[in-house]
Amino acid sequence: MRSRAYLFSILILLSPMLLANEVGRIASVEGTAFFHPQSQARGQLIGDPGGITGTGDMVRTKSHSSVGIILIDGSKLAIDEKSSAIFRSEKGIDVESGTVVVDIKKHGQLSGFQIKTKTAVIGVKGTQFVVSADNNKLSVYTKEGSVSVESIKGEFKKYRKQIKDEFAQFKQQMQKGFDQYKQQQQREFVGFVKSVDVTAGKMISISGGDLEEVDVSQDFENKFQLLDF
Repeated sequence: MRSRAYLFSILILLSPMLLANEVGRIASVEGTAFFHPQSQARGQLIGDPGGITGTGDMVRTKSHSSVGIILIDGSKLAIDEKSSAIFRSEKGIDVESGTVVVDIKKHGQLSGFQIKTKTAVIGVKGTQFVVSADNNKLSVYTKEGSVSVESIKGEFKKYRKQIKDEFAQFKQQMQKGFDQYKQQQQREFVGFVKSVDVTAGKMISISGGDLEEVDVSQDFENKFQLLDF
């Protein structure tokens, strides 16, 4: 009877992992990171690589830490420090906070992969990109390929990067009419959009519903080193 009871208790503990569909395998661990089966409040310290991540599971990292995951088709996902990601399905994760770096195979079985944040849903085909989320702020940098960024609620108020460029040139040429020119350009270039495509070499920043193209920082370029596992 004791052996049966022991076996039953083991099955109870393992049941979340048995029920979850495999999404990927943990390929690398740096620093301190936790695995939360079925997004349970209490996580398990990730020791060595090799563990399986399934639907509903969450991975969380502490400061100066990262986790590298090889997805089911060989695509790669890196979870940067102070970040948490929930694996909703084979083709989708929720980034609760922090930064993830993704390398999705162009013709892999994960075509249509999505990343959801509090602000937007990022749709992916085959590409390398970075998503960084912090409450209502979101940054997306596409290194290769293209991603679509769609607002979850309402529309984005879009600002084109060229406004700043043109305005800088104008300011150098003529100081007079500064405010008048600025207001005129804002009326001409500001619009509302539900979604936007971020192509290779481009980066956008979203804050409080305002969306604009920004220069790519070296910090974001360096994030792709996390995929070297």
